[in-house]
Amino acid sequence: MAGGIHAVEREVAILLFDPQCTSGLLNLFSDLKRTASLVRERLSLDSWRILNGLHRMAASHAARDQLELDDALGLLNHILEMLSAFSGMQMENMTRSIGWRLLDIGRRLERSTHMTRLIRELAVNGDPAAEGGLDLLLELGDSSMTYRSRYLSTVQLPAVIDLLLADDSNPRSIAFQIVSIARHIDALPRDQEKAILSREQRLIETLRGNIKLVDIQELCGTRNKRGKRVLIDRLLTRLEGSLYQLSDAIARSYFSHVLPTRSTSAGGTVP
Repeated sequence: MAGGIHAVEREVAILLFDPQCTSGLLNLFSDLKRTASLVRERLSLDSWRILNGLHRMAASHAARDQLELDDALGLLNHILEMLSAFSGMQMENMTRSIGWRLLDIGRRLERSTHMTRLIRELAVNGDPAAEGGLDLLLELGDSSMTYRSRYLSTVQLPAVIDLLLADDSNPRSIAFQIVSIARHIDALPRDQEKAILSREQRLIETLRGNIKLVDIQELCGTRNKRGKRVLIDRLLTRLEGSLYQLSDAIARSYFSHVLPTRSTSAGGTVP
């Protein structure tokens, strides 16, 4: 038993602070600090202090050989508080310019893809209600209180899927993210001479249609011989693919990937 706990602790330490783990917190915070440093003049002193503090915290814990589970949980809670503070400052103090809209689009795209993966992992196979998957899904989706106030019953799969997938009044649902992204895209500058919808707008309409037209009861009730809810899996796969396409389309339209050139003479430029 003790050996198993130590193995878990080692795995947690690797995922959090191993510099060789590309998806670990240490690398993520290093990338965050590097990106923030490129726009340092646009960040308030408090925002920069939070971002810098996150990186210092991760770097200091990376020097430890072992991180106990209780310490890891406490650290993650503290990181969550700091990230919440940064998000609050961004929402309250940042000018609602094109940059803010693109920032919020990115945040909502990430939240949407994250939710599709959570639902796939916890609700597609087996009996998630009996196995605790639905309770975990609501907790991770920050929707437990909403569920309890709306559904005066035990946790049931169709209600959970409806709340986290299709309910556009729930700020944590996929539908809510899509509606918010659509508003931002409509407000972004585009070629006014083109009467047709942009690729981003077409993808958004496809996403909204896929969610609006879904039959939740059929979605949750259809299973194959292995007990897999194939309709949920197919829908989530389709949504995730469209979300990645939307991200790529926005990047191509609003971010330049060509290095600037500088003139050396009247007749030419060099990179």
